[in-house]
Amino acid sequence: MKNLQELPKLKDSISYLYVEHAIIEQNDAAIIAIQKNGRTPIPIAAMTCLLLASENP
Repeated sequence: MKNLQELPKLKDSISYLYVEHAIIEQNDAAIIAIQKNGRTPIPIAAMTCLLLASENP
């Protein structure tokens, strides 16, 4: 059985992820990117860094 307390290794992380025009929500062990075409869960354990940008209206 896999030890769920073990931290993921850097080599197992997502190298980059580009999401444009989305609402980001937190959900348990993931973040959810909400766009016009639906909701996409992104596992936070697989991410090295999350950068967010905002446009001023």
